[in-house]
Amino acid sequence: MSAPAPLRHIGCAVDFSPSSRAALHFAARLAFRDRAQLTLIHVVPIPMYYLADAFVPMSPATGFAIHDAARAELAKWQTEAQLDGAREVVGFVATGTASSEILRWASEHQPDALVVGQRGHAGLEALLLGSVADRVVRSATCPVVVVPAAAAKA
Repeated sequence: MSAPAPLRHIGCAVDFSPSSRAALHFAARLAFRDRAQLTLIHVVPIPMYYLADAFVPMSPATGFAIHDAARAELAKWQTEAQLDGAREVVGFVATGTASSEILRWASEHQPDALVVGQRGHAGLEALLLGSVADRVVRSATCPVVVVPAAAAKA
């Protein structure tokens, strides 16, 4: 049996949780091993307030500030991936539902693999709808590596 072809492009979804940090380290090691491009994908939820039995969107200025803060944090994670050996690390920030935006990115960029953490910051959404990792695994058209939450403690 021959060895699988090296990966050329890896997408890694990060929500800045300990589990996604473990996914980042795993993806960076894969990228180092195969000399692959690594894209870190962060999805900012649509900013909303809950007010009087209705969801109300936050102001555009608040949305831009949240997006800018996410980009700044993602830049730190890009540096961390480079310190782990990944040579070419790109950041991508989207706004929306995490699983939908990760899958949209994967459809548009056709990575050889996606790496996701088993658990993140999903909270109530995960209890009601299942985890982001579950939805990505079920719908992705490329291989998906799910890094277990226990790896974050290792």
